[in-house]
Amino acid sequence: MTCTEPPQKLPRVAYSIQRANLEHLSSIAELIALCFYPPEHWLHWFRRLLQLGIYNDLCLRYHHSIEHSIYFMVLAPIQDRLKLLGSLEVSQRLLPGRGKSHPYLSNLAVHPDYRRQGIGRALLLAAEDWLKEQRCDRVYLHVLAMNHPARFLYHQLGYSQESTIPAWFFPDKLLLSKFLRSSPRS
Repeated sequence: MTCTEPPQKLPRVAYSIQRANLEHLSSIAELIALCFYPPEHWLHWFRRLLQLGIYNDLCLRYHHSIEHSIYFMVLAPIQDRLKLLGSLEVSQRLLPGRGKSHPYLSNLAVHPDYRRQGIGRALLLAAEDWLKEQRCDRVYLHVLAMNHPARFLYHQLGYSQESTIPAWFFPDKLLLSKFLRSSPRS
């Protein structure tokens, strides 16, 4: 009988946050598929197919709502090349019962080997700063009720629960929001 050890977290790295463009969407789709359908998840068997669907969805939103969707990404120099460590989408979405579109964060993904290093927090804060520059006063996002690490992060950053969206075959989703201060952090 053989045992496998849990994956080792890699040492902290220096990284930069940049806005992604069309050429980065394939790498972002690969990262989202890796994070949302990890090897232990049964859908991992379909990860490449899911990744293609994610890529097509990202491209569609990028081309059809360029003025409303942007993608932030975290890049770090790893072994003489830049590696994508995290990504976050910022868009406008119609939310049920709220009448108009609102700033919305989605697809926050951090490479499993680089989690717990502040990358998700840095992406959220960069997106919030950008939204403040756009004079947005509130931002929304959904999180799965069972995703306790993400819920903890959002709570630390001042997000509060607006509602619960029950699901029959999937985990419940929570709608969270945060009021943004009028001026960006220094």
